[in-house]
Amino acid sequence: MNKIKTILILGVLLIISGFMYDVLFAGIPYQDPTPEMTQKYNFHRSVANAIELIGLVSIIIGIIGSIFKKLFKNKI
Repeated sequence: MNKIKTILILGVLLIISGFMYDVLFAGIPYQDPTPEMTQKYNFHRSVANAIELIGLVSIIIGIIGSIFKKLFKNKI
């Protein structure tokens, strides 16, 4: 398997794992949470967002890499 496919697969897995982290740890916020509960939710939500963002960037890099590979396949 080449590096571009590996980056794409890694991106998809990171997005899935970020979603799972969000569901398992952050969950759905309470209706009237205490400040401590809000802080805990915001922390876990920001971690999940960071994981998902890294996955999205990996997918974008993989797509751009595959486009460049196809464009410059015969020229290099």
